[in-house]
Amino acid sequence: MQFLLLSRAASTRRISELPCRLSGTKNHHFAKLRFHDFQRMMLVLGSVLSLFSIVAPNMQMLDTSSSWLPVAAALIMLAGILRCVDAYAATSKPMLLVNIQGSMIDLVCGFIILTSVGETMLTFSLLATAYLLIQDLFRIIVTFLLERPNAKSARIGGAVSVLMGLMAWMNWPFSDLWFLSFALSAEVAIRGWALMHYGNAIHKQVMMTK
Repeated sequence: MQFLLLSRAASTRRISELPCRLSGTKNHHFAKLRFHDFQRMMLVLGSVLSLFSIVAPNMQMLDTSSSWLPVAAALIMLAGILRCVDAYAATSKPMLLVNIQGSMIDLVCGFIILTSVGETMLTFSLLATAYLLIQDLFRIIVTFLLERPNAKSARIGGAVSVLMGLMAWMNWPFSDLWFLSFALSAEVAIRGWALMHYGNAIHKQVMMTK
């Protein structure tokens, strides 16, 4: 309960302190990237790779029939690195911990998937399912603990990714590697979309306080 109260208070302070954080502090450059470039990059790269997974599902990579999974794993690791930068620019310890934890999930799961190229379909299904469920259930829970602006987009995106994780676990309606690549790439794209809505909501609140 104490963490919940501190988290909500920190979330409010984060919004109220945003104008000064974006004007002259040592994190000025990273903060601008966080609210503009990072989410667009995730949305574009995730969407393009999702499209490639559908258009060319039988892509051969690393001498295996792993479809686009190695690229999807690398994209997840990139998202983890970008989230580390976001943690560096965080204005409160709760947000720092949230971003670091999410970043570790991205980096660890992305690395395991990347180094598991050549394994069986069952192995990849379990890895993709674990990643999608853990990351997005965590993301949905955070939206309730931290009263973030426009949390609806994060909850919708998280629910869609959780659904894809369950579909990957049940091997329905597809049981091919391309679908796992599509699901992982789509998760990154959906996260970028949710972050864009979050950034826009923050911007509107800042403009209203001026």
